[in-house]
Amino acid sequence: MTVTRTKRSVVTFFDGIRRRKISSLLNELEPLHAVIRRHSQRESWIQFVSSITSSTSSKHLWKKVKAANGVYKEFSIPVLNTGHASYSSPLDVANILGQTFAQFSAADSYNFAFVAIKNRAERMTSNFSSRRPFPYNCEFRMFELKADLSKAHDSSPGSDGIAYSMLRHLNSVSLSNILYLFNRVWREQFPTPMARSCCDSHPQTRKRGIHLDPIRNDAIPIVDEIRFLGVIFDRKLTFLPHILQLRKKCEKSLNILKVLSCTSWGADRTSLLRIYQAVILSRIDYGCLVYGSARSAALRRLDT
Repeated sequence: MTVTRTKRSVVTFFDGIRRRKISSLLNELEPLHAVIRRHSQRESWIQFVSSITSSTSSKHLWKKVKAANGVYKEFSIPVLNTGHASYSSPLDVANILGQTFAQFSAADSYNFAFVAIKNRAERMTSNFSSRRPFPYNCEFRMFELKADLSKAHDSSPGSDGIAYSMLRHLNSVSLSNILYLFNRVWREQFPTPMARSCCDSHPQTRKRGIHLDPIRNDAIPIVDEIRFLGVIFDRKLTFLPHILQLRKKCEKSLNILKVLSCTSWGADRTSLLRIYQAVILSRIDYGCLVYGSARSAALRRLDT
């Protein structure tokens, strides 16, 4: 008993020394571990921000900003289970779907009688000029026209400017005339357009090449400002509407820099300058040769 107690006390003594050594080492390693963690976070953050270039779209840019803030969009990985295996790759899923559709569409999935009728019908040639009284060659009738008009949804009219609601309110005589025109086109088909003569007469006109002729009987409106190639031209060429809109867009893009610079370990100066040149300065430089002729008071809106 005395020897056993002695061995047990010796083991307890060395365990205490081992625990004290490990605890002291852990206390010494904690500051070093914090330094290494901050350094790795800063390096990964700089690498993450440096991936933003001038060719990065606004969509991917905001995705990176939301990812930096810990905002992730939930999405489910599409997985196709066939009973024997699971497929998650888009190419594998497409191949499995194609094989399944081909299997059901193949002739092996039909009975023998249907396959015989199908092969016999496919060998027959279609005669579109037949005058035999087949059901699909019959003329349209009035109840069919009224049924189609009652089911048609209101939509914007075509080049003729006639809407379905106008046809619904026509009397029986007008509907009969329209039905006659439809049946005539159904019987005679559309006429082949005649070739224009090479000696068409061109009347002499003093109008300029660009004139305010109406388009589809609608006069071209005169507006105070118009956008052309991303630049807004106003009536007096002050470019104030373009400068105001440009400032508004730049303020929205400036929020990206605010988010990236306010993160706990932050982005370095080079990355922030690169993002500024790609997102904000590129907008200001575009079209500056055109709107640069604006007065100084208007251009100073872009400096602040």
